Amino acid sequence: MLIKQSESIAARRTVYITAVNTADDSAYTGSLSGADLMVGKAGGTEANSTGTATHVATGLFKYVFATAELDTLGEVSLRLAKTGVYNDVRVVNVVAFDPYTGSNLGLSSLDTTVSSRSSHSVADILDLADGVETGMTPRQALRLVAAILGGKTEGADTNSEKFLAAVAGHKIRATVTLVGSDRSNVAVDLD
Repeated sequence: MLIKQSESIAARRTVYITAVNTADDSAYTGSLSGADLMVGKAGGTEANSTGTATHVATGLFKYVFATAELDTLGEVSLRLAKTGVYNDVRVVNVVAFDPYTGSNLGLSSLDTTVSSRSSHSVADILDLADGVETGMTPRQALRLVAAILGGKTEGADTNSEKFLAAVAGHKIRATVTLVGSDRSNVAVDLD
């Protein structure tokens, strides 16, 4: 569950917790407040709750966090710590945005113009010199991989193997040096 930091609307700060007596596993219907309910903020030390849980029915309680209990970003836990009642814990996440704003989650200050984020075009990235390894651009690497995956091969078991693309005029020739049964790549020529 996400709750906006210091949420002002009580209905959005509500969690439910179950209380069961340890003696006979019956529903607990008494009161829960203060040290009966411990609140832990963002991994910090637990403190007594500032509110009172309302009994809804058959051991189900509703607790409305105070805005001060939700002033720290991160996880906030509500732990049932009443003697004679099984422990129960509810955890919510306090966030800096409003999860109830449907249009933009309350993030209206973000710039939506993508061009303002980068001055590079797709072509700049694909033709980046040494973008994959020394002497190979991402475009050349993609062509090589596509040709190999396409299965167009000539000159297997020779000093020059050619991996041909499906489109005429787009062949890739990889020159290899044979050392016993081991092959190491010497050069990749693109036409």
